[in-house]
Amino acid sequence: MYYFIKLPLSQSPYGYDYVPKKDKEHGYITINEKEARVVNMIFNWVGIKGIPLRQVVRDLKKLEIKPRKSARGVWNTSTLSTMLRNEVYIGKARWGSSEAVVPKNPIKDVKYKKIKKTSRKMKPKEEWKYVSVPEIIDEDLFVKVRNQLDKNFRLCKRNRKNEYLFSGLIRCSCGCKRTGEGVSNGRHLYYRCTDRLKKFPLPKTCFEGGLNAKKVDSVIWDQLSTLMTDPELIKKQAQRFIEKRENVPGFEFKDIENLEKSREKLKGELDRYHKAYGAGVFSLDDLDNQTGPLKQEISSIENQIASIHKDQESRGNQEVATDNEIEEFAKRSVSVLKILGFEKKREMILNVVDKVIATQSKLLVYGKIPIKNYEYKTISRDCWFAKCGEVHAF
Repeated sequence: MYYFIKLPLSQSPYGYDYVPKKDKEHGYITINEKEARVVNMIFNWVGIKGIPLRQVVRDLKKLEIKPRKSARGVWNTSTLSTMLRNEVYIGKARWGSSEAVVPKNPIKDVKYKKIKKTSRKMKPKEEWKYVSVPEIIDEDLFVKVRNQLDKNFRLCKRNRKNEYLFSGLIRCSCGCKRTGEGVSNGRHLYYRCTDRLKKFPLPKTCFEGGLNAKKVDSVIWDQLSTLMTDPELIKKQAQRFIEKRENVPGFEFKDIENLEKSREKLKGELDRYHKAYGAGVFSLDDLDNQTGPLKQEISSIENQIASIHKDQESRGNQEVATDNEIEEFAKRSVSVLKILGFEKKREMILNVVDKVIATQSKLLVYGKIPIKNYEYKTISRDCWFAKCGEVHAF
């Protein structure tokens, strides 16, 4: 038995096979018997036996049951959670549940875009449309699974909220993020590397230990407070920034010269191919094959040149704070930093700190202090203090 489905599907959910549109016949989906047995087994594990998702991952690995697409060849809890909440398995395939919208906080702030609606937003549930498809499990089991997932979420210790000042900013030396973990009902807080979570259920590859979160927060905050309240330290960092900015343009000017020479050389080669085509040496297809890579390389070089020019221009527009402004900033910092609560500290850190590389032997803090017009509230991160806010190992 097969079911016609008037949807522009590119692939079917796990447990189904999709037969694409052919001629005037719509595409349709059929049950994949092998995968459907796995789906049934997973739903029964969670809904009937109450097995948590991490244990399901372990059991699937033991049985050597792999997901359809995975570079690691193992399941993860997010994939299982999405699958167990998908109503397609009870015969209701939804479509039109989201719509394209203009992003509120775009990753790249480009003035002119060919396609403006590059983000997606979920529509209200009453606007969703459903298509009937073959069901793999019954609705009673589906409801039991949903209830069990909600129960697991409420009881999960990892969902208890604790205060981590550098949450989302602190990383391990291996490159993975460190996340907060509360032990003994939050009495002991640690920043632990997420390598063990990413690799699960495979063995972890990073063996860096956890860091006491309260000590890390206290040490970094004290160092930042010292830097922001000492005008002499800020002036030294500002001088480093000025010297760096003065030394870089000459080097970049040589870069531009070399890039322009390479571009002219490639353009000359491109002209010779065009002349050869005009003389009948090449066919049009041969010309395209020969000149295509050259055009791409020329375009790449021109983009590099434009990027350097843009960077030089933006750096030339950056204003450096005066000594009076630095001293005024430090004076205000002395009185304000002492009275900040957790939320205000967190807000300030998000504006000042870019990242923290943390191990048990050292902490490296990278960031910038926007002195001009700083009011201890959320402001733009594009500030004059580009790279001189680094706090070295301590």
